[in-house]
Parts: sequence; structure tokens; C-alpha cells
Amino acid sequence: MLRIFLIRHGETKWNKDYRYQGHTDIPLNEIGEKQSRLVAQRLKKEALDAVYSSDLSRALATAQYIAQEHKLCITVLPALREINYGQWEGLTLDEINKKYPGLRDQWLKDPKHCQVPEGESLAKVQQRALSALGEIQRRHQEGTVAVVTHGGVIVMLLLHFLKEDTGFLRKFFSRNTSVTLVEIDNSKIDVVFWGDASHLDEI
Repeated sequence: MLRIFLIRHGETKWNKDYRYQGHTDIPLNEIGEKQSRLVAQRLKKEALDAVYSSDLSRALATAQYIAQEHKLCITVLPALREINYGQWEGLTLDEINKKYPGLRDQWLKDPKHCQVPEGESLAKVQQRALSALGEIQRRHQEGTVAVVTHGGVIVMLLLHFLKEDTGFLRKFFSRNTSVTLVEIDNSKIDVVFWGDASHLDEI
């Protein structure tokens, strides 16, 4: 059996300001660094065989804390990047609604096919996320790995694992450095828990 811990990266200034980040490479802020240390401590007791990460700095910095605890190198998979939000990147929700009236509501109704201007559809995000996961499975038939990625990637994987429709997006919220555990045994996939951030109780 292969156990995969999916971890959202730590907080950035744009997270704090509720700005869409996407492919824009924003570093962790002070809180994000603290969150990353805490999630690394949480995973310290796990016998990790490998640590994978998106190539964006907020994910890589979070992964570095985890990898250091296990004396592991990080394997970077660009397919684990956040959704490309195109012209929405750097904007708050209010700014998006003013600049693109009605588009975000349309995107939420049909996010797999409604594409952000100059961005990508969630269908494409899901496709590349599953491709990255397939690569990890080919390298690890069993054991335990940590995968540091982004909220959009994690939710699209959960849609696939839980066989949920895109309405799940409205329910999904994961705090920075929240942890999701997926167990894969041959063709059977079990989501043990998702979006858990109990290690952040002190902050």
C-alpha cells in the first residue's frame, strides 16, 4: 500500500490579503514559515520515503522543512503547480467581480470548462495533477511519501478520489499547511482524512 500525504503550502502575503496567486511566485511570509515548521513536526514521526513538491517557492520552502526532518532531498514536479489564474492573479475577489462581472460565478458553476482569461481550466489542472500522482505511484509501489502542493491541485485530486462533482469546490476550504492522507492499494483509493490542520491549533 502507498500512503500519500498531500500538504498545502504555508501562508504568503497574498494568501493573507486574499489575492489569487496561481503561477505567480510569492514566497512564504513569517506565519507561513511557522506553519511549515509545525507541519514538519507533525510529520516527523512518519517514515517518509520521499518528499515531492511543486516548483513554486511557497511549496518548495514548505517542503524543505519536511525534508530536513527526514534527511531527504526534494523531488520537484512542475505538474504540481497551482492552477494558472491568468488575468486574475494578484487580484482580490472584489477586484475580480468588478473587472469581470459574473465571470467568477460562471466559473464556479462550470469550473472544469469555464476558463479564466489567459488562464487554464480546472479540467487541465486535474489532468496534470493525476499525471504527477501517476509518476509518484510508478516510483513508489508502497511506502509513505509527502507531496507539497496547492489548494487548487488538492481539491481537484479530491474531486477525482471522492467522485464528487464540481459543486464540491464551494464546500472545500483548506488552511495553509493542512494535511490530506490518501491510501492507494492496487486500484483501491481511500481518502483517510482531508484538510486537517490540527497542528496549527496554537497559532
